[in-house]
Amino acid sequence: MKKVWLFAIGIIFIGGCASSSRMLRLSPYSANSYKQPDSIYLSSKMLNRKDLPSEGNRPISQDEIINVWPFYLKNNYFHSVLWPIFDYDQYGMAVRPFFNKEGNEHSILFPLAGWNTENKNGWIFPITNWDCKEKSGRVLNTWWDKNGWVFFPLACHNKYTEYYFPVCYTTYRDGSFGTFSIIPLFCYARPEHNDERLLVFPLGFVYKNPDSSIGFIANIYWSIDTLGVFPLFHKSEDFSYYLLYWQSPHENKWGVFPIFAKLGQDNWYCLLAVKNEEYYGFFPIFRQYLDNSQGYFLPFYNYTAKGNEKHLNILGVFDKKSKKSPEMTLEELTVFPFYHQQYKMYNKLKQYYNVPMKVESYKQNFLLSLFGYKYEKNFDNIDNDTL
Repeated sequence: MKKVWLFAIGIIFIGGCASSSRMLRLSPYSANSYKQPDSIYLSSKMLNRKDLPSEGNRPISQDEIINVWPFYLKNNYFHSVLWPIFDYDQYGMAVRPFFNKEGNEHSILFPLAGWNTENKNGWIFPITNWDCKEKSGRVLNTWWDKNGWVFFPLACHNKYTEYYFPVCYTTYRDGSFGTFSIIPLFCYARPEHNDERLLVFPLGFVYKNPDSSIGFIANIYWSIDTLGVFPLFHKSEDFSYYLLYWQSPHENKWGVFPIFAKLGQDNWYCLLAVKNEEYYGFFPIFRQYLDNSQGYFLPFYNYTAKGNEKHLNILGVFDKKSKKSPEMTLEELTVFPFYHQQYKMYNKLKQYYNVPMKVESYKQNFLLSLFGYKYEKNFDNIDNDTL
């Protein structure tokens, strides 16, 4: 039950005061001393009154206090009934959480509404707020101050902007033209006095200054070194095309799409024929590499000769392979479907009964399909010399 009372007092304390200083100042714990509110809460008339206690704690003798807590508390300067629900002194009063007055500060159901009679400002959440000295305020989606007003999102008026949806006009501080817009279809702007920008959505955009011009109108586009009509024409310093013809003069490239292209000194293609720094050929049946490491002419032959590996195939019938490595030499010969030969030489010594020996392996396969006869011979030739 005690926790419930403390919770209720906390809610009243937070929700009922325009300033927490009043709650702390007029509490049973401060009954033996009295302190006037901070000057920020007081009008000039209250600060000049001589009959009110000055700033700072003022001690009060014990016989000036009546304390029947929590029902009633009184001293020479304030009264409290059912604290913290009601209290009163010469600077104001509070009936929490409904009303609170601390000098010039007033609130109703704080923080929903509050105002200051000296500063002439206040608020009613979430509807409005105002400041008469600053000549500013808000009601719902409308704001105003001494420079202008805003009715969001439809209208705005101030020294530099006139906006009445969809038309908007702005100027700079020196009074020169800034922008003119019809949202979202049209905008003309001068972000700097020598620059101009024009947008006509979705047809075009133009940016212009004394040194350059960039923009597009429909399918026509341009910049300081570019001009084009998409997809018919494009001309720039590095690349140009006219219908199917294109060129890149700095890189010595040109062509007629998709028939021919010259892509460098020794790099070109014409329809299916191609030549570059690595190979020449005719796609997809012929290719020959310039270093003779690889080539094919389908279906007649293809070959590979890279390092220690070689492979040759003719008409899919004759096939010859050879491969040399530190461990083994392999040679194979096939004449399909009649003959197959394989030869292996192991270059490293193998262990036979703890004796290192060099090993050769040789195989031959004969297949005479007309008579259904197959002959195969396998043998190992072992050199008994220890190396």
